[in-house]
Amino acid sequence: MRWAGYVVVVGCCLITACRASAPLPFAPPSNVSSARIAAGRYRAIDLGGNFVPARVNDRDVIVGERDGIAYLYENGTITSLGTYPGDTSSIANDINDAGTIVGQSSKEPYSQHAVEFHLGGLPTLLYTPTSQTPDASATAINAAGEIVGWIGGVYACGFKGAVFHGSGATVLPNDEYAVDVNDNGTITGFANAVGVGGCNGESTAYEYHPTRSLPFPANEAGVGGVIPTDIGDDGTIVGSYDYCNVGSNGCDIGGNFECTFRRVDACGFAGYVYRNGVATSIYSPRADDACLALNAINRRGEIVGMVCRATYHSEPTRAVIVDGPRVVDLNSLLPANCSLVLRDATDVNARGVIVGTATVRGALHGFMLLPRV
Repeated sequence: MRWAGYVVVVGCCLITACRASAPLPFAPPSNVSSARIAAGRYRAIDLGGNFVPARVNDRDVIVGERDGIAYLYENGTITSLGTYPGDTSSIANDINDAGTIVGQSSKEPYSQHAVEFHLGGLPTLLYTPTSQTPDASATAINAAGEIVGWIGGVYACGFKGAVFHGSGATVLPNDEYAVDVNDNGTITGFANAVGVGGCNGESTAYEYHPTRSLPFPANEAGVGGVIPTDIGDDGTIVGSYDYCNVGSNGCDIGGNFECTFRRVDACGFAGYVYRNGVATSIYSPRADDACLALNAINRRGEIVGMVCRATYHSEPTRAVIVDGPRVVDLNSLLPANCSLVLRDATDVNARGVIVGTATVRGALHGFMLLPRV
């Protein structure tokens, strides 16, 4: 058992100048509607080694994990959130503006608990495990305190999306993960397909309240599966999908096949945006990038994520922001001569504060970008 009772004061480096050592994948934007992007400047804060931010609330409080333990960052201090008694690892997946933190706590060989974390105390269970459903995880919480996630056990594909209440849960109708809930109570998630021989690894995105499956982009003729990652308060859903038509098990990088849209003999992921009943593809503007994953959207419609050069999110990756049809490397919007190379943007809050992971001379660090106004 690890107690959530110690803090680490981060030597926050307020970066006033940043230049990546490698060539930037995109040029700075020439005509972008967002004033924040057009300004071309952020202040960057190094959150320290091995910190992986998951989400940032509108008070600029960040949660995530560091070295396998859930942590919180606030005003220059990183605080351990500990583990549930008997567990050995944890991760904080989300925090709302009231400061309620949810996530999971785990132990070997494989056991996961959906938990609420408490500053200065031990995590508490959001779901009481049973012999039939021993595993659970809380993935998101909204302003009203509604918590969603999944429970695992005797289901066709192993999991059910869930809404947690008290120490129990209401399961959603498909075999899936619930990944996010917006402030209007609309949930998004994805279901694994069940076929001959069990689950084939493909997925269908869903929206709940109302319940409906989300469409593929109209320009794609047979994508492998849509994975949503975030839902905005206006109902816009972002995520990514496999853009190659290569059969039931996703991309077969050793095969000789033709992708359905962009490339021959290559496969990867494209960005997915669902808004007002229409699904849209977003691709990296660089022809040799194999994937674009969209991780989060804020109330201003700004979307952040990452691009990569190799299939399945392999290094080297670059953190990006999407504005309309443009995909912009966040490294190109930093001042010159900074040691941070931004690799993945995991969230953006209503103020436009962006968090994610970076490297400093090859070592993993967390970052926080503050927009200049």
